Amino acid sequence: MRRTALVLSIAFVVAGVPPSDMAAAAAASPVGQQLAGTWHGSFAQVSGGSERDEADCVLKVKEDGTFTAQCSRSEPLRGGVSKAFGWSGRVVRQRGRFILKTTDGPWPSTALTQSGSDRLSALTRDPQMETFVLMDFERAANAP
Repeated sequence: MRRTALVLSIAFVVAGVPPSDMAAAAAASPVGQQLAGTWHGSFAQVSGGSERDEADCVLKVKEDGTFTAQCSRSEPLRGGVSKAFGWSGRVVRQRGRFILKTTDGPWPSTALTQSGSDRLSALTRDPQMETFVLMDFERAANAP
């Protein structure tokens, strides 16, 4: 990452780009630019359990590579499991997948696979219910 920033800085200086423009360009995340916008989706339980674990979700990705996600279960669950919850962090790219690296919230880091330019999906573990869920997001129509 530092090497990339150094190379970008040298390239901008050689090209005569003002320092204020260099900072803005360096702050933009290629991953964030690729996924920036609002994604609507859901998750549904794919493994056994005594209760059905389902929720509607909204994933918002900013151009700087940060994200927030908010989900709301259609029905409250037993055992103090929250009906609505959210998490946030950074999006990074690893081995051809987009990883939601969680910095705040109950959800673990989640590896999303992209299909085309408007669909993301993941098979992951819901930490609240301790079941596997399939997440599926579609880019909102007005998103870039």
